[in-house]
Amino acid sequence: NGINIVTHSNNMVVRDNVSYDNGQNGIVLQKGNGSETVAGNAEMSIHDVLVENNTVYGNYRGIVLKQAEGNQIVGNKVYGNAYEGVYLEGASGNIVDGNDITGQKYGIGLRDYSGSIPGLHVTADNIIMNNNVNTTTNGLTESGSTTVHNTYAENTVTAVNKLDADGIQKGDSSGITYDKIVITAHLPDNYTDTTTPPVVTPPVETPPVVVPPV
Repeated sequence: NGINIVTHSNNMVVRDNVSYDNGQNGIVLQKGNGSETVAGNAEMSIHDVLVENNTVYGNYRGIVLKQAEGNQIVGNKVYGNAYEGVYLEGASGNIVDGNDITGQKYGIGLRDYSGSIPGLHVTADNIIMNNNVNTTTNGLTESGSTTVHNTYAENTVTAVNKLDADGIQKGDSSGITYDKIVITAHLPDNYTDTTTPPVVTPPVETPPVVVPPV
C-alpha cells in the first residue's frame, strides 16, 4: 500500500498527497490484526480521519476503508486504478463526497466484511454524494447481506455498462435510498441496438361528405 493508516488511528488528516503505482491500494484505512482492545482502551477501529485532496492512480484499488467508521473521503482525484476507485468494506458511517473517480473498472464499491478480524463487519449508513464517477464497467456497486441503509445523493455516474434506472449494480443489499443520481450510459463502440422500433400506423382520414344543394 502507498499510505496505510491502521489500528486505533483517529483524528488524522491525509491531505495533498500523490500515491501511485503501488502493488495494492493507494490509500487505505484499515483495522489490523490483533485483539479487540489494548489495555482496556477503546476498540481498535479507524475513525475520524479526513482523506482530502489527494491524487491516487495506478494502484490495484484507489482509496480503501476496511473496518473503519466515521471517516471522510473528500475532494480526491482517483483515476486509472485496476479495480475500484473508492472501496468500503465493513465500513459504516463514512462520507464519500465530491471525489473525481475515473478510468477504473468500478467507481465506488461497498460490501460487508467477511474476514476473521474482530470488529465492524457491516457496511451501513454511509453517505455517497456529489461524486463524479466515470468507469469502464459499473459506477456504483453494492454487495453483501449486511450492506444496508447507505444513501446516494447528487452523484453523476458515467458507465460503459447499462445499469438499472437507479444506476447501482446491487447484490443482496437492502435498505438503499437514492436522491437525484444522474446516470449517463456510454455504450461500447461495437454495441448494436437490437431493439425493434415500434410500427407507427398513420391515421386513416375519412373525407368529408359533401351534400349537394337542393
